[in-house]
Amino acid sequence: MIVKGNNINKFTKKEEVENHDFPFRAPQEFLDTIHFDDPNDPLLLQVVPNAEEFETIPGFNLDPVNDSLHEKVTGLIHKYHDRVLILFSEHCPIHCRYCFRKGYSHSKNTKQQVDSWLAYIENNDEIEEVILSGGDPLFVNSTMLTTFVNRLSKIKHISRFRIHSRMPVVSPSLLHADLAKQIQTAAVKDMDMILVIHSNHERELTANAKKSVLSFQQEGFIVLNHSVLLKGINDSALQLKNLSKKLIKMGVIPYYLNLLDKVEGSAHFFVENSRALSIYQELQRISSGYLVPKLVQDSGGTHKEVLGVMTNT
Repeated sequence: MIVKGNNINKFTKKEEVENHDFPFRAPQEFLDTIHFDDPNDPLLLQVVPNAEEFETIPGFNLDPVNDSLHEKVTGLIHKYHDRVLILFSEHCPIHCRYCFRKGYSHSKNTKQQVDSWLAYIENNDEIEEVILSGGDPLFVNSTMLTTFVNRLSKIKHISRFRIHSRMPVVSPSLLHADLAKQIQTAAVKDMDMILVIHSNHERELTANAKKSVLSFQQEGFIVLNHSVLLKGINDSALQLKNLSKKLIKMGVIPYYLNLLDKVEGSAHFFVENSRALSIYQELQRISSGYLVPKLVQDSGGTHKEVLGVMTNT
């Protein structure tokens, strides 16, 4: 079940801000992990609307990574040399308050649009990898997803297929138990299959989340984790280390620690670069190298900038 609108009130037992442009939305199972008696609970802060979202802050806008400049056909972004990113779904089961695409609109996933994506990919043989994002690309009809995978796998120069999804973490019960197997079966050739989950805090990695991730690993998916550095949520080296330790126990590689993309309404989550680097240096000091993700920033160019140099082993 997904809880929508201003229904957060019945959980927090206080009046919350209502943002009609980007309303409250979260799966019940994610809400079940929140400590509602703590107003600073790191999971609660990720989903509850805040009055600070309405403040106008210089440098924060609705397209912070310049997706619109790199959109070659509607819903397809070709920013990086050998890979394209497809906005495969408009919707997501959770509205993270820092979402950098909350103001980005594109047309619906229609047959005509899918045909245009595949035609662009087929006509550009430097493309080796296709990345599905959104919204959440797993928050779609599984037949739509597997049909796309089947058609994509017939393009000879595509060797890697990647999905970025928050669903295995925040709403694993909404995923079909055999979804990973269905995706693998749909491919007509062997491709590297990668799932990038999005977890910011160790408490998000519930038993159901672990089970969901395992279902992909058992079908041969490489599973990585992408976090966003968020003020008041995970902005300490110890919190980040604890997250990485839990990920490694699940067989998930800590991949990226992203500085916040400066989307309008998210400034209250922003960690300044100097502090981010300080946290990162401390994380390296107290952690084995495999527990340390890359600290990166997306400035809207042709690659992510790596900000921290990993020096430990």
